Amino acid sequence: MSKARVGTTVILLFLVAMSLTGLASYRRLAALDARAEQAWQVVRAASEADKEAAEAAFNEVTLEYNRARRRFPTILIAMAAGFPDRPYLDAPAKSGRASPPE
Repeated sequence: MSKARVGTTVILLFLVAMSLTGLASYRRLAALDARAEQAWQVVRAASEADKEAAEAAFNEVTLEYNRARRRFPTILIAMAAGFPDRPYLDAPAKSGRASPPE
């Protein structure tokens, strides 16, 4: 095999590996984004007694999502696919309501 052919094969294998990594990153972000959205729906539907636990669960899922989003090469996929950082819920104000995510 010639050097040019070996070089081309290596480049193609690299591109395939990067494509698979990008696809895996996208799928993980999409799954975490869906979990965060479900957690937000639970917070909105929670009774006052369950609100604190629901907010803690939401912040935990949001932390996992944001950490995954900020890793390389996932951040490149996130920026290209429009996955923004998710905001955390603030501590409940005196009214007992948390600030919703943007």
